[in-house]
Amino acid sequence: MKLVSFIASLFFASSAFAFQVAFPLDCQLGVNCFVQNYVDVDPTPEWKDFACGKMAYDKHDGTDIRLRNFVDMENGVGVLAAADGTIRGVRDEIQDIGMEKPDLIKNKECGNGVIIDHEGGWQTQYCHMKKGSLRVFKGQQVKVGDVLGQVGYSGQSVFPHLHLTVRHNGKVVDPFTNEPVGNGVCNANAQGSIWDPKAGMRYIPTALLGAGFTTQTPDADGVRRGKFNETTMAKDAPFLIVWTDIMGIQEGDMLQFRMTTPTGATFVSKDEAFANQKVLQFNFVGSKRIGANWLPGTYTGSVALIRNGQELFRQALGIKVNP
Repeated sequence: MKLVSFIASLFFASSAFAFQVAFPLDCQLGVNCFVQNYVDVDPTPEWKDFACGKMAYDKHDGTDIRLRNFVDMENGVGVLAAADGTIRGVRDEIQDIGMEKPDLIKNKECGNGVIIDHEGGWQTQYCHMKKGSLRVFKGQQVKVGDVLGQVGYSGQSVFPHLHLTVRHNGKVVDPFTNEPVGNGVCNANAQGSIWDPKAGMRYIPTALLGAGFTTQTPDADGVRRGKFNETTMAKDAPFLIVWTDIMGIQEGDMLQFRMTTPTGATFVSKDEAFANQKVLQFNFVGSKRIGANWLPGTYTGSVALIRNGQELFRQALGIKVNP
């Protein structure tokens, strides 16, 4: 009887263990960080995320949580342990230059990173971390929420982000469904998530990463590095331009630009429709100087994304011309 009770107690202790993944970044999801790419559930050369969307790419085996831009990366965003465990491995030697020098990241596509072993055969891997930011060492015990380092741009990366891979008994699983990568099943109402409910993880296929005014011709890389974001301008500035940087444009989306003078008169009104999906989309519109000088006061702008007749977001902007 005692033996039976002992075996039963072992069984219930084992079955009671339920692995959960905490949110692995010190940022606010949907505000200053976003999931750019999900695990690819499609076994073919095509790709789908767990919700049957296209926010993935072929054979992608993790969850990419991106920052808005390089400014946020330089300011420092902590990478946090997703669960209690033991540090299995650490690398902190790769420059934060993305794929500018492919030879430097051959066989090191993860860039700087950490691997943690957890109870029950679980493992988490954290990639593309900032060089010199790692705070942990091999063999160290960590608790959920402990700071491992910071988000970076090392390895095979095209924007500042954390790539988080979850494995169980050596096999990659999608934390949104607890199903193997490439299992061929997607469901917009998928069940089985192993995300801790407090993580607030949800499907956000589209987000405004940034918008601003500038008096110069902007470019996407400059915007993402903190340029072209002005709040005042000279009265003789040759141009006034408003720009947007958006994640997850879908086929049929409409991007609306509006600009008004200090008197409230609209002088720029443009709607742009998209025929194809765009993972990242940078756009700008503008106007030459109106008259000899711009009127003193505040010029306003707005950008909005419309999908199926519904407004997904609207951002208001302002730039001041001093007398």
